[in-house]
Amino acid sequence: MKLRLPLRRGWPGLVGLATGLVLWWQGRPVRPPRPPAPPLAAPLLQRLAENVTVKVVVGQNWGSGVLVARQGTTYTLVTNQHVLEGDSRATDYQVLTPDGHRYPAQPLPAPPTQADVAALRFRSTQTYPLACPQPHLPTAGEPVFAAGFPFPTEGQTDPGLVFTTGQVSWVLPQPLEGGYRLGYTNAVEKGMSGGPVLNRYGRLVALNGMHKDPLWGDPYRYADGTLPDPALRSRLGDSSWGIPIGQVWQELGLGTPACASAPSGA
Repeated sequence: MKLRLPLRRGWPGLVGLATGLVLWWQGRPVRPPRPPAPPLAAPLLQRLAENVTVKVVVGQNWGSGVLVARQGTTYTLVTNQHVLEGDSRATDYQVLTPDGHRYPAQPLPAPPTQADVAALRFRSTQTYPLACPQPHLPTAGEPVFAAGFPFPTEGQTDPGLVFTTGQVSWVLPQPLEGGYRLGYTNAVEKGMSGGPVLNRYGRLVALNGMHKDPLWGDPYRYADGTLPDPALRSRLGDSSWGIPIGQVWQELGLGTPACASAPSGA
């Protein structure tokens, strides 16, 4: 035989039970929120940049690239398309890693758009750190750090990897031709194209690609063919320009990268 309690007699019991649960929950110790990771010191950021940045050698020319993925013994790096086109006579590509090893590399299929991005793959049994992308763009005024392998000036030897500090000057509402959208005050020289732009937590936010006041062409037009406001356009040459890493990933169709080897942070 089933017993059924009248609703008017069972309701006070439910209220009491709910009240007891609330009081029990309120009495539990509250865990403090996990503090955000602190920004990295400049020497640590420079060391991180040195570990994830490679030199991409194209014939008698070169540019820079960033290690972003590994599957087994196959590494993937990202760079600029114009780096791969730096020597029209070249028929192959070489990657010079931070430990001095040189590897032959094969390009991935070019993106279907005119974005200035490219990817290469090479095989190695060595273990190399990987950059950890940050898809969220920094805001104007935030510090950023750019790295790469500039060409030596006349009469000078190869300077090796150069690490520069600066801050974000522009985040455009839409990308310029080639996908450039992030402007920053860092000094970027020829040869640093394809190198990393890191935030203060060591995350990869963009690729270098265009230095201040380029000597030829007219790069300061939007990708859809329209021109920025004249007052804005007149100031764009005061900044170096990079392609946001989220756009690089989208254009190249790369999978979600692993971030275990990069510092945590924003």
